[in-house]
Amino acid sequence: LALGDWHGTLRIADNTWYAGTPEPLNYAENETGSALLVRIEAAGGPISVEPRSTARYAWRTADVRIERLDEWHRRLFEIGKLGEAGQHLLLRLVLTGAMTAGERTTIEADLHQLAPRFFHLEDDREGLLERLSEDDLEVIAEADIRRIAVELRQLAETGGDDERAVAHRA
Repeated sequence: LALGDWHGTLRIADNTWYAGTPEPLNYAENETGSALLVRIEAAGGPISVEPRSTARYAWRTADVRIERLDEWHRRLFEIGKLGEAGQHLLLRLVLTGAMTAGERTTIEADLHQLAPRFFHLEDDREGLLERLSEDDLEVIAEADIRRIAVELRQLAETGGDDERAVAHRA
């Protein structure tokens, strides 16, 4: 029995399958981009079903946690290698961590240079939080605000996971 309206290839039973779509349609993790080769040896006899890849494009999501620019550049090199496989990759980068404004500008420039290696490159920076640099702290005029900012930075760098998250959000 061949079923439809499910984008991924899915075996329900030996003789019941969702075929899926011949091309992936989004970043979903289910098995897409295939067709089913069905062999029936004789009427009423056993059948064999073999998924065959048909996809020209691949959709991938990569989670990238960065706290320092050297980490980002190491990961950027790895991500760039994915683009060497050809122009048929749609890549979504989910960036998390904390960076200064200057470091964020560097990341944006790096992403702009990286984009042509892929059919499509998108990034989600919602989880990439702002971290104050020494220069940022110098321009804060009020002594109490500066003290609080220094304490928050210290907590963000040395606190536990929950404390770091609160400090980064503050």
